[in-house]
Amino acid sequence: MIQPSVRKFDVAGLITFVTCIAEAANVVDAVFEDGKVDYKDIGKLPSLLAVAKSAATISWRDIPNEASDIDQSEAQALADAFAKSFNIKSDSVERTIEQGLQTLMTVVYAIAQVRDALARIKTGGWNNAAII
Repeated sequence: MIQPSVRKFDVAGLITFVTCIAEAANVVDAVFEDGKVDYKDIGKLPSLLAVAKSAATISWRDIPNEASDIDQSEAQALADAFAKSFNIKSDSVERTIEQGLQTLMTVVYAIAQVRDALARIKTGGWNNAAII
């Protein structure tokens, strides 16, 4: 049975997660900037280790719960955190990816709203006549 979300989870873990993805993408972009991977890229490894260290702090068991009860302001916070951390050489690709994430966050929020509405209808939480 679909249950309305309780909205008790924050998105701290998700923000760390999207920030790690953005920072890892930055490192990969920097490594491949010259079209090859070679000894000169060793200087970029500390950045990748910092990303791994940050990812290790995430409570991975909470991620599904955080994602399942996301609200509009949390979705915006996720998109903003990614955009703040994501900085690759190609501005047009960067902008496209950031816009894609913004759209994805809108969809995730809409799905949560539909799930909550269905649960309220199913449990009689809404006057069904008022919906028609």
